[in-house]
Amino acid sequence: MACLEKLKDEGKIRAIGASTATPAQLDEYRAAGTLSVCQPRYSLLDRRIEADVLPYCAAHGIATLVYSPLEQGLLTGRIGLDYVPPPGSFRHTLPWLKPGNRRRVLDLLASWRDLTAGYACSLAQLVIAATVQQPGVTHALCGARTVAQALDNAGAGDLVLAAGNLARIRRDVEALGDPLPE
Repeated sequence: MACLEKLKDEGKIRAIGASTATPAQLDEYRAAGTLSVCQPRYSLLDRRIEADVLPYCAAHGIATLVYSPLEQGLLTGRIGLDYVPPPGSFRHTLPWLKPGNRRRVLDLLASWRDLTAGYACSLAQLVIAATVQQPGVTHALCGARTVAQALDNAGAGDLVLAAGNLARIRRDVEALGDPLPE
């Protein structure tokens, strides 16, 4: 941290951040310097950090730049039941991408057609907007493989979900429960 603090003082970096840190680790970083941002994994399907990291960051003024809010593309609706992850890819490890769980997620996404129509947005935009409107989330880091995907993702920044719709999305994902073992 001392080296990072020196770089910050010299104007060579603007902020110091940590990735996938626990609250105990964040305490250690904060004891050694100024921590501005934390980058945890988070999506509407993987909300584990809501119990500890998000409240910790909110309480200490640390921004959260969540990664994988689209759950490796699953929450865009572009991954169908016929999708087979490439051998050895990270996607093989994700329980929501297993066929039985994927069916449940695809059914959920289909139930949001009225929301995407009402907001004139894509599923990706709806999910990104819902993600950044969750308590404690300040930013979302979204992957894109094409310019069109990047532009679509950026369009989520213009979307403000009504409280009732945000609550519905939250209830819907909570009703999914945990992924089923396969």
